[in-house]
Amino acid sequence: MRARYMTTLLISATLLLGLAWLAPPEDVSAASPPEDVSAASPAGGTLDWQFYDFFNVRPGEYFDTRSAVYGETPIGAECFTQSAIDNGICTPSDPTVPDLASYPFTIWSYKDEAPARKQIFSPFRFSVTGVDILGYDLTEPIFLPVLNPSEPAGTYLDFTWIAKFVDTAVVAEMNAVPCANPGIGDGYYNYSEISLEMDLQQSKRIFGVVAAD
Repeated sequence: MRARYMTTLLISATLLLGLAWLAPPEDVSAASPPEDVSAASPAGGTLDWQFYDFFNVRPGEYFDTRSAVYGETPIGAECFTQSAIDNGICTPSDPTVPDLASYPFTIWSYKDEAPARKQIFSPFRFSVTGVDILGYDLTEPIFLPVLNPSEPAGTYLDFTWIAKFVDTAVVAEMNAVPCANPGIGDGYYNYSEISLEMDLQQSKRIFGVVAAD
């Protein structure tokens, strides 16, 4: 028997840009194969990093939302996404400039008047894969509490966390549930879907579940 715990959270917060690429935004072409650029081999396990798709990830609609607030705009275009145009978030007005951003996707941030804060950047993808990392086992999974340490560990636990910035499509999904939400905000509101699944024995140790097979 497996006990399944699922929850959905809406977090209104300003987050680092890098978090957006943990859950890749809209694809515009076939993703290029990841390239291993760094690897470590801690005792008893492996840890591998992959960085890829530089300049080849279309920024999401949330960047169009940020343009008016923070001045994060596409280089060589007026809007980042067609959905922003359709939803009235971005309105092209210059016929001499393309409406939509295209490859290579680059972003110009100019709102802050301090010269040192002006910057050009681009989204990319990265992934980290850890296998048999010491300290991350079923006995002490670190990211979960152990409410009944007298119970032995089970044999199965799966934890998935998908984070993405809120856009009009996500708001529509939450409104359909319905789920209270603050809307799109400034383009930095983050939406998380967290899934936690484990076998019965593991739930006894982690959450102190009292049940029989």
